[in-house]
Amino acid sequence: MDELHPDHVRQIRDTVNAFMEREVNPHMDAIEKSGDENLPSNRIAALAMVHASQTAKLVGDKAQQIFGGYGMALEYRVSWLKSYADLFFTGEGSANVQKIVIAEDALGYKVADRHHGRTGLRDPRRDDIADEMTAA
Repeated sequence: MDELHPDHVRQIRDTVNAFMEREVNPHMDAIEKSGDENLPSNRIAALAMVHASQTAKLVGDKAQQIFGGYGMALEYRVSWLKSYADLFFTGEGSANVQKIVIAEDALGYKVADRHHGRTGLRDPRRDDIADEMTAA
């Protein structure tokens, strides 16, 4: 892989910094102040995934435009990065599926935060299924 030209690095850095100033920094205080407090956050996670995939696609497109024709050549890493960014946006329908989750929640069809989303496997030594069966 060839090294990036310093002008290309500067242009990419300027694009990312401008995006951070415009889109991310205004929300940093709210993000730092609000803890999840062990609450479900599926809707917020869906919004973050959509935003991240759109941003990756935008930055990949800009990087490819900076490189011009070389941005499409497989010898340059920017081609691989652009393909990887497109995968975030379209791979397995991630951005569109998350948009559906957000829309269903906003329209009231399905509450996005209905599941807590705890991670980990169920403890096999715990006999809570038997408790549920006897309660029914």
